[in-house]
Amino acid sequence: MGSHGNFIKLLLQARKSRTWYTGKFSEAQANVDLILIQVSGVIISERALSKKWQWSRNTVRRFLKMNQQMNQPVNHTKPLNTVSYEEKDASEYTNKYTTKLKQEYTEKFLLFWEKYPVKKSKGAAFQAWQKNEKPTLEIILQAIESQIKEKTQLRISNLFCPEWKYPSTWINQRCWEDEVTETKTPQTAPHLQEVKDMDTGEPMPIEEVQRRLGQLVDGMKKL
Repeated sequence: MGSHGNFIKLLLQARKSRTWYTGKFSEAQANVDLILIQVSGVIISERALSKKWQWSRNTVRRFLKMNQQMNQPVNHTKPLNTVSYEEKDASEYTNKYTTKLKQEYTEKFLLFWEKYPVKKSKGAAFQAWQKNEKPTLEIILQAIESQIKEKTQLRISNLFCPEWKYPSTWINQRCWEDEVTETKTPQTAPHLQEVKDMDTGEPMPIEEVQRRLGQLVDGMKKL
């Protein structure tokens, strides 16, 4: 592979760090990202870099200009290709780069991601997935399904229901081991179960019965 190839491999390993995609990029991270983009030969827009690095467009532009003046890119690599959105829609140029990022995710992680209800911080979730010891994928998916049913039942019963954790937190805290409690749906009062509409003779939904009773009570209070 040679020294150049080893250097690129080292940068790729650095980018897999657990904290790499968790916030605003530092200049060091931006430099590493530029090198990897150059090696891939991808054309990427300033707006795409701004979004990825969490920098303003002006900051990205100044950084690229300074980078070119200092000639910092790795030797034997092509100059960084950037295009502004004012010149041309860059979506067609970023497809290749986006595809490469997607290919880094493993098949099992993508199955987990598809099942988990909260779709936030995918990069951080993948890092947590890679570094943590886990049971089989089947056990993890079953745990998610059980927790979905538990939370749904809590909401139906008007009971407190904790919000879903971020996927990375769920993985780091081994939440597939959480115990799931069965919540019994409160029984409807017998005298409200078979109330029929006097006009149509059809059974009324419990919500409508409760609404009409509420109106009746409010009217009696005004007497």
